[in-house]
Amino acid sequence: MELLVVLVIMVVISGVVTVAMGPSLRDARMRSACRMVASSLNYARSYAATSGKPARVLFYENGRRLRVEVPDDTSEGGRNMRELTTSAGRRRNLPEDVVVNRIVKVGSSQGTDYIEFDKLGQAEAAVIEIIDTGGGNKMYAVVDSITGRSRVYSPNELEESCAAVLE
Repeated sequence: MELLVVLVIMVVISGVVTVAMGPSLRDARMRSACRMVASSLNYARSYAATSGKPARVLFYENGRRLRVEVPDDTSEGGRNMRELTTSAGRRRNLPEDVVVNRIVKVGSSQGTDYIEFDKLGQAEAAVIEIIDTGGGNKMYAVVDSITGRSRVYSPNELEESCAAVLE
């Protein structure tokens, strides 16, 4: 009887902990996706600057996957692109329920599905909206046009940085 009471208490406590951990796990998935997007952008930028060849980060499958692409040297004129996988050969998938919702290049009214870096590592200024479809949280990866570097912002940080620029 005592053993059953202890088991019931353990089940109740683990149920409460599981419910309490839900938002933390969702935030962790969102942070992980933002780090993945930013590191892929920085990797493409570094590759372009060190190799002297353009590189781009392509978002596909409705923003659930991304890949770094570089010109294929074996193709005629290097017009075809080939994927650069991670050092372990894996592809980059965003965590479950997290997607790249849209990419807006500054000065362009049309959306796009990639960010391209030239041979100097520079890119068009762009804002990438990353959303958690389950929880509705949003984060933004911003690509600087001069340096090509990317940085992740929360909605509040993005508003503050834009307000500082406009003042």
